[in-house]
Amino acid sequence: MKQNTGERIYKYLLSGMTYREIANKYYYRDINKFLYELHRIMKALNASNRRQLLYLAYENNLII
Repeated sequence: MKQNTGERIYKYLLSGMTYREIANKYYYRDINKFLYELHRIMKALNASNRRQLLYLAYENNLII
């Protein structure tokens, strides 16, 4: 089963990777492209930080 972008980001965030390391996984040369994608996901879940994003993703069954 193919994972969507959000699931992969959640798994990378859970693993403790830095934003720059995650951006490199997506082959973004500029970290701002990754941060834009992360901000879009955070805005959709009304999360204000990384910890809250992961908690809300877990509560909404977005993380398996």
